[in-house]
Amino acid sequence: MPTPPFQPDTDTLKRVMEYLRDDPYGKRSAMHNEFNMKKSVARSYWMYAMGAFYQQDGGVVPPKPTNVELGLTQREAKQLEVKRELAQAIKLMADKLAPIEIPPPATYKPDKDSELAVLTICDVHTGLVVRPQENQKSNFYDPSITIASFDRIKEAMVSIIKKKQGGFKGFVGLDIDILGDVVEGDGGVYPGQLWRADMGVLEQANLFVELMLDLIIFASTKFRKVTVHYRSGNHGRSGGRYQGKRPEDNWDRVAYNTLHEVIERIKPENVESRFELSDYSDWEIVDRFGWQFFLEHGDKIKASVNTENMARRRLSRIQQDTGKRIDWGEFGHWHFLSLSPPVIFGGCFPGVTEYTLGQFDRPCPAMQAMFAVHPRWGVTWFNAINLRRK
Repeated sequence: MPTPPFQPDTDTLKRVMEYLRDDPYGKRSAMHNEFNMKKSVARSYWMYAMGAFYQQDGGVVPPKPTNVELGLTQREAKQLEVKRELAQAIKLMADKLAPIEIPPPATYKPDKDSELAVLTICDVHTGLVVRPQENQKSNFYDPSITIASFDRIKEAMVSIIKKKQGGFKGFVGLDIDILGDVVEGDGGVYPGQLWRADMGVLEQANLFVELMLDLIIFASTKFRKVTVHYRSGNHGRSGGRYQGKRPEDNWDRVAYNTLHEVIERIKPENVESRFELSDYSDWEIVDRFGWQFFLEHGDKIKASVNTENMARRRLSRIQQDTGKRIDWGEFGHWHFLSLSPPVIFGGCFPGVTEYTLGQFDRPCPAMQAMFAVHPRWGVTWFNAINLRRK
């Protein structure tokens, strides 16, 4: 057997491997905190050793572990690895997507009653595969359905706006609020879930960027101005469930940074991408005609029942802590669509899964939200976009 690039001491390795066997998902938080780094080292060591075993048997060799480097903690090594892969992925994907022919933007003269349209894009889970289980026999989800869902959003957006008074001319623009979990991630966040991803995390990010860029360019031909806002979710965290909680360690940001980079290169006249790589906050407040909208993924809301009430408490706490006024809150994460003033939940792409049935109080079909903000009246109308039904 070849010598691995690191060699933990025998006693530590034995203790950690016993811990992994007895408690694979880290439910004992105290032990998890104590062995957090050593557990990852032991897993990598085990994979490397098994790779040598398979090689002797003529099987497939798992990749050599790269997330542990001498002289660095596990967290530091993972962050370094993510930054390297992020930089490489952004360059490759941006180079591929940048040569795009931009159609002419829409040009309308607004009036005093013109509204701002808002579209939520959240919990896409690009790369996720859902197959029927015993408790939900009809729902499917895979990357081909993700592609079809984005086409359906474009159709629904045109249909909804054309039925409003003045059509597209009655709107000053469109805000697209991307609220996180746009990729399924590297599979290390929630290992107990029954679903799985059939794409690598960079492939997930690349597909999302292509679909999102197509949607943004399409919207720019209909609205005077398109503004894109970004919030990271929880599935894109690098590493395990209790690791990589910082927003900068999130694979969602690979997709966001790439999308922003491509938009900056092709420079559509009426598209603004509000993404700052240095902005690592979990939330932001967006001003719309003086109405303050709080944008966050929603995993900080600690509830599986009475979720809207817990979201209101979340808004109140942020207002008390920051002294900033909040009129509306937009969230994803909980996989259901809801308008419960002053809270909006943006739905999801996968629809009903065995996880939503088991964990959430109101699992919802695959939907996204579109609504409007009036200068005087605030949120005036709210539409659900069903991503499945013909």
